[in-house]
Amino acid sequence: MSICQSTTVDADAEEEVGLEIDLDEPYNISDNLSSTQVEELPRRY
Repeated sequence: MSICQSTTVDADAEEEVGLEIDLDEPYNISDNLSSTQVEELPRRY
């Protein structure tokens, strides 16, 4: 039994709320965050 299963229901729910993951450009995550939110992100050293 797999805990993480992708279903059509999940994909439909994401489309309804306008969620889209752009795996080609993960560095753009901070484009839609305020400077305070960016500061709260965990830092990788």
